[in-house]
Amino acid sequence: MSFISKRNFKISTSHRLWRQFRILIFVISIFIILFQILYFIFASLYKCVQFNCDFGSSATSLLANYLHKKNIDICLAQDIYCSERGLSATKSPPLVSGFNLYFMPISNEYPKAAIYVSNKIKATVISQASNSHCITCSITSSNSDHILVSSIYSPPPDPSPLLRLKSALDNLTPREISKLIIGADLNAHSNLWSNISETDKKGEEVEVTLLRHNMLVINNPDSPPTFESSRGRSWIDLTICGDLIADQIRNWRVNDDESLSFHKIIEFEIKTDLEISRPVKYQYESTDWNMFNECLHSNFSLNGITPDTSIDDKLALDKLASKITTIFTDTIKSRIKSTTNFKNCGLVPWWSNEISQIRKSVNKARKQYQKSKLPADLEIYRSFRNRYKYKVRNSKFENFKVFCNTTESP
Repeated sequence: MSFISKRNFKISTSHRLWRQFRILIFVISIFIILFQILYFIFASLYKCVQFNCDFGSSATSLLANYLHKKNIDICLAQDIYCSERGLSATKSPPLVSGFNLYFMPISNEYPKAAIYVSNKIKATVISQASNSHCITCSITSSNSDHILVSSIYSPPPDPSPLLRLKSALDNLTPREISKLIIGADLNAHSNLWSNISETDKKGEEVEVTLLRHNMLVINNPDSPPTFESSRGRSWIDLTICGDLIADQIRNWRVNDDESLSFHKIIEFEIKTDLEISRPVKYQYESTDWNMFNECLHSNFSLNGITPDTSIDDKLALDKLASKITTIFTDTIKSRIKSTTNFKNCGLVPWWSNEISQIRKSVNKARKQYQKSKLPADLEIYRSFRNRYKYKVRNSKFENFKVFCNTTESP
């Protein structure tokens, strides 16, 4: 009996320890899930696109509207339309309101790669990893954490896409490459990024180079083609990233809307700890200005600022200016309603409802042709597309004429 009771005691003790261990594993799992949920909620989200404009002015103009309509943070552009600007006649991509433009200006040469970054995000060019066909930027936060983004274009005549790809990879450290995101048109084919394509020599070179640097291709092999013309279709636009940031790329997709380029716009998101400051729109129409003025005067009094406040030196002037700025900012935030959920399409003044309707017709006609493959539907699609392109150019021209007529001479 004594032997049996000891044996039962050992078994019950073992069961109790096993049960406690399972409870501990369950609690740890719950904490991990909660951490992932909180990270997903509070981590910043970069909305990114990459697009080859085929050096078309209409496609480049549409890109500007697209960046505002979709609230894009980062745009990786290739073969973008350029014009001569400034006294030095530098060939430059167009500026976009609300965005900083990064490219490498080279005399007598069109820049084939550019990056647009929202002016709410801090970015700097890495010059040693940039040239006319490759531009690389570092996106930095206040805690000095950073990611790298690069736009690369390898034209079809290039004997090898490595001529352009290595411009970035050979001039960055392994740590930087592990946090690098590349939007590129390498004109290389491989079944690694398309289940339909056959791997060619350029594709093999890209595969080997990416494997050597522990980089991944984000493209979905089953996605729609990224390039489509009357001569055929292909999957030559690639999104590539380092191994440390691969898990932070979300929702990669090919946008099927008409782009006025043979290339499609590619969209994806980056989940990151880097802070993003979203643009704010204040609702001045509903503001109680009497309450605003009372609050402003009260804040000035509480901070000891009066019309008689004396200024003795530059340091005192700087402190007073900083204090006044803070008072105005705090008062505006507390007394004027604001929102960050708005579509700032008005930043592209030439866009109109008529263009929006034509765009819908173009998308509808293209989808109809993709289903039927009938020559008649192709002609209808081309007709709508040409009308769309003409309307964009004409609207921009008319808007510029109005601007010139309403601008007073100095």
